[in-house]
Amino acid sequence: MAEERKIDFIGDDKDVFNYSYQNINDSEQIMNQVKDIEPAEVYIIFWSPNEHTQISKTLQEDFQNLINFLDQTPKTQKIIWITLPSIKDNEQNFRIHLINEMIENLKSSKLIRIDSESILNEKNQEYLMSDGLSLNKYGYEKLAQGVIKQIK
Repeated sequence: MAEERKIDFIGDDKDVFNYSYQNINDSEQIMNQVKDIEPAEVYIIFWSPNEHTQISKTLQEDFQNLINFLDQTPKTQKIIWITLPSIKDNEQNFRIHLINEMIENLKSSKLIRIDSESILNEKNQEYLMSDGLSLNKYGYEKLAQGVIKQIK
C-alpha cells in the first residue's frame, strides 16, 4: 500500500507492519523532531500519550505550534490528525478524552481530523493488544482502511 502511494514512513522505531515511526515521549520533543522531517504534501499524525505525558495548556500550545509549523511549509496540502481510540484503562481513557478535545480545538484550513473511535467501533475492543493500550495488527489494519476511505 505505501509503495503504491509513495508514502514515506519516518522514525527510529518499527510498527507491526515493519513501517518506521517516531516515538516521542514528551511535548518538548515534538518540535525538535518535526524540524528534521522532509517537506511533504501530506502529514499524518497519530500521537498517543503515555503515563508520563503531562496533559496541560503547554501540550495544547505545542500541538498548535506543530500544526502552524506544518501549515507554513509551502508543500503542505493536508495535515491529518487521527484521534485516539478508547482503551481498557479508565484513567488513561480520561487522558485520551482530554487529548482528543485538544485536537478538536486546533486551527488550520489544512487540518483534517479523523475519529479513530468511529472507524474501530467495537465494544469488545478486539483492536487492542493484550496490554489493553496498544493497537494490534488487526487494529492498525482496520484504522488504516478507515483513514484511506476518509482521505480519498
